[in-house]
Order: sequence, then C-alpha cells, then structure tokens
Amino acid sequence: MSHAASHSAKIGLAAGLALLLAGCQSLPPPGADWRDDSKPFVTVEKVPGSKIGVLRKPFRMSPLGYTPDKLSQFKAGLSGQTIQAWNGGHGTQVEYLAANGRSYLWYPGNDKVVVGSWSVRNRDQKTIGGGSYQIPEICYTYSKATYNPVTGESGGELECSPLSTFSIYINEMAPGDPFRLASGSVPFPLDKRSTTLDALYAKKSGG
Repeated sequence: MSHAASHSAKIGLAAGLALLLAGCQSLPPPGADWRDDSKPFVTVEKVPGSKIGVLRKPFRMSPLGYTPDKLSQFKAGLSGQTIQAWNGGHGTQVEYLAANGRSYLWYPGNDKVVVGSWSVRNRDQKTIGGGSYQIPEICYTYSKATYNPVTGESGGELECSPLSTFSIYINEMAPGDPFRLASGSVPFPLDKRSTTLDALYAKKSGG
C-alpha cells in the first residue's frame, strides 16, 4: 500500500508505508487465536456487529511469527482480503488483494482505483560474517504513471517491506471485495482521516 493514482489529483505508494515505522513492535491482542493451521497469522478478534466480517488488528505483531517456512501460509491469509491501514503521511488506505496477485488501492483524494500487483517472497540477507538468512517480505508494483505524494517517488519499481513491519500498519481486514474495488471505481473520494472499514461501508451503502 502507499502508492496513489496517476491521472488522479493525488496519488501514493503502498509499499512505502510499511517502511515508515520499522522497529515498532507490540504483543498480540488479548483473545488472539493462532490455532487455525491454515491461517496461523489471523486472529479471531471480530468486530462486533460488523456487516462485512471485519477483523481488527488481524495479524500477529511479533516478528518471530514471520518465518520463511510460513510464507505460503501468510500469503493464504492475505489472498482475497480487503485491508485497511492508516498513518500520518498517507492517511487511510484501503486495498483489495486479489488471489490472482492483482491489487486494487483506494487512496485518499483519488477518483479511481490504483491497480497494481502484490506478492510475497523470501529475500536473502547477507551477514557480516559471510553467511545469510531469509527475510519474508511483501512486495508491490504500481504503474509508472503513479507517484508517492509523501516521498515524491514515481511508481513502476518493485517495492518490498518485511512482513513483520507491514503487519503493524494493518488495522483491519475483511473477506472479499466489499467495496468492489476490482471494478476500477471508488465508492467515493476517500479523505485522510482515520476511519474504519465498517464506517466506510455504511457510507457506501447510504447508512
């Protein structure tokens, strides 16, 4: 997340957002449940009364949870989900991560969805002693016509962030594409204020 659109008034770069506060870690929320082996990173902390099945703080915060051998499980946990993140630079961002690797970003100020691609990988990191270890990452690519209004950088390049850092910024997650972002259209222009998926869905539905 963090890349905005191209021909729209404002645009941003998604992968950059996960890099802003590396090092800020916290413990899993009370009531988190990691017993589902198919999606070990997803909690059962559902938002009461949510009409779209929102999960709050869906991913484990500990970097120890993102080991290279569980990369495929993390991908399964994100595939086909709509995620919501917020930070002071970009504001609220909503993105649908399709199972086919396409991403559909609803960025503040844009009148159209920013279409890109997402993937996960293990990156080899060299050590001073000549050895190496693997860092699980999530990667995004957006069109060259897009730019990041916070950094001023243009899109078109692969941008990756450690999964342990990326997860910090994911405030909420909902199954499927409740905002129909894959259509290429946004329900309405998104502002930067902190909000929730349920509040956005209610506005979309006229509630």
